[in-house]
Amino acid sequence: MTFRSALVGLLLVAVAPTAASAQSARGPLAAFDGGQGGWYLRGDLGIASPLTSGFTQDSVAVNGGAFGGERLSRTGIAGVGVGWRIDDRFRVDTTWELRSGSSLDGVSNITLANARGQTVADLTSVYTGKVQSQVALVNAYVDIGTWNRFTPFVGAGVGIARNTVSDLRGVNLASVAFWSDTAPYGQIGGLTEVSHGVSAPKTNYSFAWALMGGVGWAVDDRLTVEASYRYLNLGKTASTSLVACDCGAIGSPIKVGGLASHDLRVGARWALDAKPAPAPAQRLPVVAKY
Repeated sequence: MTFRSALVGLLLVAVAPTAASAQSARGPLAAFDGGQGGWYLRGDLGIASPLTSGFTQDSVAVNGGAFGGERLSRTGIAGVGVGWRIDDRFRVDTTWELRSGSSLDGVSNITLANARGQTVADLTSVYTGKVQSQVALVNAYVDIGTWNRFTPFVGAGVGIARNTVSDLRGVNLASVAFWSDTAPYGQIGGLTEVSHGVSAPKTNYSFAWALMGGVGWAVDDRLTVEASYRYLNLGKTASTSLVACDCGAIGSPIKVGGLASHDLRVGARWALDAKPAPAPAQRLPVVAKY
């Protein structure tokens, strides 16, 4: 027996039990967690907390007015998708989701003054409406590692958002004051008028992107339950149609700027072609030949 053959024999004897015990420790979930590629389906439900950088309207801005109290309410999320597990670290999927209508609230105010600084007109408009979005994304994930069936992951996605603003209605309170042109320049009259505005639904398409992180729990070789957080950017703006007032005036569209959302989701992934891990191979003792 040569020195080389003896060394190889010793190494095989040492490595064989270790490899067998490692394979056994992985158990029946090894095929799912350990790198087998394949197609999977997914479904997700969640709750979203939408954000906006604010509302603007040209007819308000040109008169020195501004919006305040802008708010978008929480909304529900329901999504489906199909994906491909590349290996034990990487997977990609394409998803589509519907986000139920989020209530939109905002107040605009325009104040006009004369040369003496006296208010001659004050217009306050209170708006309510709804923002609904559909989002299609292509996502890529990195599975960090698996411990006791739990696999934390991070991911990112890009796609397109379809944002629709609908049911926009406004209540306008206009107050006009008349002032004397002679000293002591007191108020000599005024009037108050209430009117209502409405806007037709309008849909805008915007580039969307997302960053996410979470953890998956492998129930068996096919099913993984997932919980995740996601920051979703739905685009720079959405807007209404022209705002028509029953007073006869036509207002410019209201723009909802910087749509984004903090999302909490739970979901499940179903592997279509996962296979149980093979039983640990029986290792025969290495016999050196002389």
